[in-house]
Amino acid sequence: MFKKKPIALVYLAGTIDNVSKEESQGWRTRAYDMLASIGVVSAVPGLEKIQLTSKQIVELDSTMVNIADAVLVNLSYLTKAPTKWVGTGTLIELGLALSLGRPIIAFTEGEKLSHHFKFLNGVITKFCNSLDEAIELIDDINFNSLNGKSITNLLLDKGKEDEK
Repeated sequence: MFKKKPIALVYLAGTIDNVSKEESQGWRTRAYDMLASIGVVSAVPGLEKIQLTSKQIVELDSTMVNIADAVLVNLSYLTKAPTKWVGTGTLIELGLALSLGRPIIAFTEGEKLSHHFKFLNGVITKFCNSLDEAIELIDDINFNSLNGKSITNLLLDKGKEDEK
């Protein structure tokens, strides 16, 4: 399922448009903090988009997906009824991640994603039932791919070696 490669940079995908600021940015803030606590950097879209053109947004977000080791996507907005808005940017980002071979870790808070989203379910590497579960998965992947060390411990060890 996952290559034996640590995840050091995660792109945080999920709808930004037509949802509340809490739905758009609240989970990203929590994910950013949780990932930082395990030594993982987050690429966070949507903070600067008011000043950018559509083409600049696509270029910036595509670059962030391209340099990321994995994509963490919040699909909770797709479980809300009625779903009139299907964050097209999010779906394009997932297509890009798939074409680049990046693992896609998806989650919803509460209700699970409908089985009617067969194609979307097919591109997801691992589906989690919450943000907490998704972060725990990333931490486990790093622990296993780094021979039982977290990225934070690995960096601390490297710093101690550099001081010698």
